[in-house]
Amino acid sequence: MSLQSQSISKILSQIPRNALSKSTRKAFLFSYLYVVLPKVIKKTMSGVSKGEDPQIWIRAVLKTMVKALHPSKFPMLVARMIATMNVLTPLIEKRILLQKLHETKTTAHLRATVISSFIAAVVNFPSFQKHIIKYNRYFSLDFTLILVTRALDTLISSQLPKLFAANSVGAGTSVKGAVGILSKLGFLSNYGDGMLFVVSSFFIMHYWFFYPDKLPPAYHRWITSAAEVDPEIVHSFQSLKDGTLKYGDPNCVNAKSFEPLCIKYGQDPELANLVKHQPFSCDLLHVFKTKSCELHALWRFQRGFKFAFKLYGSINFIVWLIRRGNPKRLIINTIRSSTFLGAFIGLYWYSLCLVRSRIFPVLFPNVPRTRWDDTIAPAAGAMGCGFSCFIENAQRRKELSLFVAPRALGTLVPSEPTKFNLRVERIAFALSFMILSTFAKQDPSKVRGIMGKGLGSIFKD
Repeated sequence: MSLQSQSISKILSQIPRNALSKSTRKAFLFSYLYVVLPKVIKKTMSGVSKGEDPQIWIRAVLKTMVKALHPSKFPMLVARMIATMNVLTPLIEKRILLQKLHETKTTAHLRATVISSFIAAVVNFPSFQKHIIKYNRYFSLDFTLILVTRALDTLISSQLPKLFAANSVGAGTSVKGAVGILSKLGFLSNYGDGMLFVVSSFFIMHYWFFYPDKLPPAYHRWITSAAEVDPEIVHSFQSLKDGTLKYGDPNCVNAKSFEPLCIKYGQDPELANLVKHQPFSCDLLHVFKTKSCELHALWRFQRGFKFAFKLYGSINFIVWLIRRGNPKRLIINTIRSSTFLGAFIGLYWYSLCLVRSRIFPVLFPNVPRTRWDDTIAPAAGAMGCGFSCFIENAQRRKELSLFVAPRALGTLVPSEPTKFNLRVERIAFALSFMILSTFAKQDPSKVRGIMGKGLGSIFKD
């Protein structure tokens, strides 16, 4: 047998072992749990709370678990990519070392990881994308945006210390220079994630209010459910935005936009007359619960807190059952997270009311009345609500910011599944997977959040 034949036989004999290695199995398991566990918890909680026949919701849970095993679903995609990396990395590394470019084994392995991870994503992602967009365009785009934002976060967070260190040259190793660097990094560590959440929330809430089609349908429904806002209010603001509802114009298309709200709550429909009422009273926004903007904000807070307590209480309780942690910590975390979401909702409406009827019209009387309601006030609400994240601790702020950032980014990119957009998505996915895989193999701590822990565990020797 020739030397070449022996080499080929050796490579072929290694492929099954590499492809089905421990890292591949871990990748599948983690991805499977990531996709399935939230759905199982949701279906179980829904079935139990509604008093459904256990056979019905158990059947739904089993169906969800089986569907996730499909060869073109996300868990199998991740497993295939890791398997491809496991096969290609040693081959590419060996090729690099054979070229005798004075590469160390560590450097050669790093370069091989970069190349193999990119190829793995380029080869495997298109089949997943083609399959999944048949059901929902956002299923594919959401995963891509999550990877893109995590990759950007990893690059920025890992390079900032180096940038500050480079800028401090001239300060030498003086105490003053060291303190300056530490203070900058400390500020970013304490407030960077919070400000990312504020900015992300601004885009999400702005588009939720005025351009809901830019958000994934499921995410839009979740926000609407948490906010518990009357659709007549949102529709009326949208009508002011697109010009179909105007102050002083009784003949505009949606001139009676607020009337259904008044009728619903047994109020005089004349309150919806925007010829007589310029601006319309905040009573309409308060759904006639109170004339006070402050009390209305507290009422919104209370409803949001109640909604969140049921949600976070159930999730935290399940986590507590698994980990058997401190019950006191369970209660504190649930109350804190519920307070955060309640404050998020309350601050949104209070900021909106404050800007449209209290402060800004007095400070800027020459600004057209419509401009406060179709742009400035909703923008203030979208910006103000995000500051509620500072109720949470630093670790939780990091998780929240990394959760909402992909949704915010999604409002800025085209979602239409054109050939060009799908091609760009494939490239973005491949580059992001390459960055995350390389960092996770080199230093998993550089990849923040649960993704860093997951990738670190997958690539752990």
